[in-house]
Amino acid sequence: MPSQSSLDEAREQALTDNTAQGVLKNLKELYANRARTNTRWIWELLQNARDTSANIDETLVVTIDYKKRELTFQHNGPRFTAPDIAHLIYHGSSKFENKETIGQYGSGFLTTHLLSSNIFVSGQIESGHSFEFCLKRAIGSVEELKESMSTAWKDFKNGLSEKPSDDTLPTQFRYPIADDAVDVVKHGLAMLRQCAAFAVVFNKEFSCIDIKTCDYTVSFEVIERISLEAQLQQIIVSENCNGHKEDRKYLLATGQKSFVAVPLESTDSSQICLPINDIPRLFLGFPLIGTERFSFPAVINSVRFTPTEDRDGVYIGQNDNDKANIENQQALEEACKLLIAMIEFAASSGWQNAYTLANTRPIPSSRWLKSERLRDVLVDKFIDKLRDIPIIINKNGDVMSPRQSKLPFAGTDAGTEILWELLNHWKEMSSQLPIRNEVAGWACVVNSWASIYQESPLTFFDEVIDNKGLAQLINQNANCIEDLRHFIHDGICLTSWLNKFYSIFSEAEFSQVFDCYSIVPAQDGSFKKLSSLYRDQDIDEELKDIAHLFGWNIREELRDTKFSSFANETGAGDRNNSDITERLLSGLRKHESPSDNFRETSARLFAWIVERKEWSLLRDFPVFSDGSDPRIIRLGHIDNDDERPLAPVASWDQDLQPYAELFPHRYILAKPFFDLCPNSDIWQSLEKEKFIRNDIIIKGNTYFGRFLPDEPLSEENDHETSE
Repeated sequence: MPSQSSLDEAREQALTDNTAQGVLKNLKELYANRARTNTRWIWELLQNARDTSANIDETLVVTIDYKKRELTFQHNGPRFTAPDIAHLIYHGSSKFENKETIGQYGSGFLTTHLLSSNIFVSGQIESGHSFEFCLKRAIGSVEELKESMSTAWKDFKNGLSEKPSDDTLPTQFRYPIADDAVDVVKHGLAMLRQCAAFAVVFNKEFSCIDIKTCDYTVSFEVIERISLEAQLQQIIVSENCNGHKEDRKYLLATGQKSFVAVPLESTDSSQICLPINDIPRLFLGFPLIGTERFSFPAVINSVRFTPTEDRDGVYIGQNDNDKANIENQQALEEACKLLIAMIEFAASSGWQNAYTLANTRPIPSSRWLKSERLRDVLVDKFIDKLRDIPIIINKNGDVMSPRQSKLPFAGTDAGTEILWELLNHWKEMSSQLPIRNEVAGWACVVNSWASIYQESPLTFFDEVIDNKGLAQLINQNANCIEDLRHFIHDGICLTSWLNKFYSIFSEAEFSQVFDCYSIVPAQDGSFKKLSSLYRDQDIDEELKDIAHLFGWNIREELRDTKFSSFANETGAGDRNNSDITERLLSGLRKHESPSDNFRETSARLFAWIVERKEWSLLRDFPVFSDGSDPRIIRLGHIDNDDERPLAPVASWDQDLQPYAELFPHRYILAKPFFDLCPNSDIWQSLEKEKFIRNDIIIKGNTYFGRFLPDEPLSEENDHETSE
């Protein structure tokens, strides 16, 4: 039977072998994934320092010193216990069952070996004895790791000081930095500078974090925590970089299972809510690297989170029966409530840019996240509730809920601001809009919400109004520009307003919108669909007046040329002077008697044609004769000079005009033609073109024979002669 000592030795050997095997496996994975884990080391060091000081308010000072290819991490936390040293050397965690600590797997400290395989550790144990030893872990064999851990333990014991000290010495980890670890150090320190303020906001154990390098010295220190409401605090963090001190502010909401924080900026008159940008969104005391794209518009910290072993996320929705999944989700749900309280407080306090706290990111694809579950939480616990809470400030300073508002959305910030300006001029709409400098931000918010809902913001949210929505508004309320005037604030130029409205549509949208809604101005002021309006190819205004006189309101068929946005749109086609004259001539030629409508149209169109000397248009042109019983005469049908109609009497030689009664009036053009064309040169030209006869004297020799009778003529007979 084996001895008890041999059994214990076998047991110790197995435990040591297993530990060495586990360390070797972790080291290989660590180096293989260096690019993904090259910033984790700094947070593991800070986490270990924090865990030693759990529940101690603002006494922990941490210094990271990186100079001359050596990095030293030092803190003034409590002394080591014997189990702490044992777990440090032999791997694992002494804090796994301690609810006040956040280290969970014991593998985190191994990430610091990305800096160096050799770590020089110094400090004190609880008795006051100081120590210093080298912890070496290199990728080699299991036997080599076992030997190095055994050596470290021996060095620790042998290096304990002979006498304890009442003075507290700092805990220190010193890393010689090889060439291949320089970038790891730079990345880690850059990440620390980016997130250190949030670290001291969330972890009240920290008094200060100092970073010292050859290039800069920077410190982060909480200098004040101001209570605002039951759950809300404003935290002021002093950031001192190379002697330049700047106070940064954060809004912190505290719950039972989670904390939520966002950055602020102060002006003389207000606070401004700032976006999170590329800060990790999930913290377990310190950032979980890889959560920068998490769909939450603030930073969540929860000591209840159970992270993935790589500390790059927390499992949500992967297993509904798993306690860790349930607690992670509960912490997230509470964070939604805390953030809503923050947004409501910011808006009611008149803080600017509260929308940044509502802007969710698209749900990322992640191995630790079930997107459907996160979507349900964000919709039910955050967005739906937020839409009914007064968080939008209008130009009057009133606070409205999104459902009570009208949020312009045009796809781009510039387009959204133009749309806001247009809607702000709409009498019944202006008080429902966000203030101008926040309208683009709220447009981004509704777009982000739509991404969570997996819907279009233009069809799903009643509170959203886009370019098409304004088009519908005009179409429903105004048949013409004068109708529109009743809905627009006084003093606004409608032409400029409409031109600006049309400018926000892309070319692709023209056919979709302007062929569906009657919102394009015709020249008579009415609104029509683009497809029913012609382009005016420089049609003469007099010709349009003539058409209107004839009963054809051509202006209601033509686009108003004051609106240049449609210049390149075909619409119903093009119209020019020839099109109008052809239709007018066709209509005039159908008349059999000269009605009043016909006479005025004929005279004015005649004048318009002859002024331009477009003689071809007078061929078969229907004019009307003089006298009380006028008739229609077609010009250009008589080749015989003596039989062509005579020009209006007023165009004759003045000496001949008194004899006008001698001529049949049904062969003389009516006076209105002369009134509109009083220039004698015109009538001479018309005679030359053989349309009329302007000279009424007929010259020639004719022999009548015996013209006078032999006897006096009686008064009773009709005196005619065939001669």
